Amino acid sequence: MEAKVREAREEERQRLDDKAQCQRQLSLFRRQMLVHTIEGLKKSLEDQSAKLQATYSRQEREPSLDEENLCRTHSSSNSNSNKFHQSKQDLAE
Repeated sequence: MEAKVREAREEERQRLDDKAQCQRQLSLFRRQMLVHTIEGLKKSLEDQSAKLQATYSRQEREPSLDEENLCRTHSSSNSNSNKFHQSKQDLAE
């Protein structure tokens, strides 16, 4: 009878040891996954930052087409406005 109790206790201890080892392995795996995810996010952020910096630097060196078109449209409308006012003055004279 004592042998069976001792055997049951030994099996229970072994089961608890196995469970603790599985929990340690699971924790290690989760940590590795988090580190991997963080490294991926860091790389993505660095890539995005580099792209933004390149775009910003390029825009500083050369004006964008939208800005050029806006300037042309504005000067063209000013020119048309001046022509309209000149024609109006010519008619008044």
